[in-house]
Amino acid sequence: MSYEEKYESLMMKSWGAPVEARLVFLEQAAKLADAHNNIRDGFRARKNMFSNELSGYPDKVAAIYSWCLSQCDANPEEFDDDEILFAYSWAIENLLQLTSTSAAHIEALTVDFENRTRKHQNSMADVYSLRMYNAIAMHQPQQVTKFYKLWREIEDQSYGCSGCLQQVHLAYFEFQKKYCQAFVRAEKVFDGSDYIWGCDNVMRWVTSSMLLPLLLLGKDNHAREYQRRGYDIIAGKRAFLSETAHHLLYFTTCNLLDDAQKIIRKHLPMAFATRSDHDKFYFYLATALFLEKTQSKDISLPMEKSFPLYTEKQIYSVRAVQEYLETQVKDLAARFDERNGNDHYAQTVASYRDNILGTITV
Repeated sequence: MSYEEKYESLMMKSWGAPVEARLVFLEQAAKLADAHNNIRDGFRARKNMFSNELSGYPDKVAAIYSWCLSQCDANPEEFDDDEILFAYSWAIENLLQLTSTSAAHIEALTVDFENRTRKHQNSMADVYSLRMYNAIAMHQPQQVTKFYKLWREIEDQSYGCSGCLQQVHLAYFEFQKKYCQAFVRAEKVFDGSDYIWGCDNVMRWVTSSMLLPLLLLGKDNHAREYQRRGYDIIAGKRAFLSETAHHLLYFTTCNLLDDAQKIIRKHLPMAFATRSDHDKFYFYLATALFLEKTQSKDISLPMEKSFPLYTEKQIYSVRAVQEYLETQVKDLAARFDERNGNDHYAQTVASYRDNILGTITV
């Protein structure tokens, strides 16, 4: 089989394959192209990795995008960076999930994205929304408000569907804890009036992030509908562990502990394996809160041998697992807070604990 045949075979196999297999096929195609010094094919294989479902690998996302961007800079006549700018914010948001990524590095990348956007005379709307999302992730309230207002002035120039625009509004109102206004935006996506069918990225985010706010608003029926529809999109997918954590928190809050335990059994092994510190933090926190609430002494978990508490029988002490997870959460919170220069993650642990284990209050 010739190089071309091997390469095209791998590319064909990647189409429609499960996420893990798709990534393997594309990585093999990129490696094969590199071995034959075929930059064009290497670029094509890596560009096909630009997908939200690969967000469970933030370190790989960063390396893939950086390689493509370097080729654009080295060979601008052959590779136009304007064609991949749509994924720059995705790459930056993935890097934010790693505690090892400094605030200075995030800012440098964002400035580069802004400069390239200006170079191509593209709208600044996506730059402003990215800066708002960065500020939310790093809990910088003044910056969140500043860039939301700038984005509002030119939101009609944004890249993406109408649902993506509602997501920006929703993220802002949730950050400000203006849940009634957030609900109005969420409904426009949920009922289909501002949602393009197939844009699961928006639907999965809306139906997970709004679960606890809906309980706060006393809209239990809406929360139940959001949960049922949203979980089908993310179930069993490593890339969406932080969203899955919201579903776990919802079940724990509503004392639907059997449903909560099913989520833990299915997703805790993924949370242990993920390279996303952000996803690990939220899923570990949600699981620890469930374990504190359950009356069971033991829990069955299909963990891999590298799990520090591993036992062949796969039966674990609830308290032992809880203590392990709480230690990990505390460490991750400290690292995120050191990077961000505040105590937001530590406060998140405290507030979630009060709301989930106590009485939810606005």
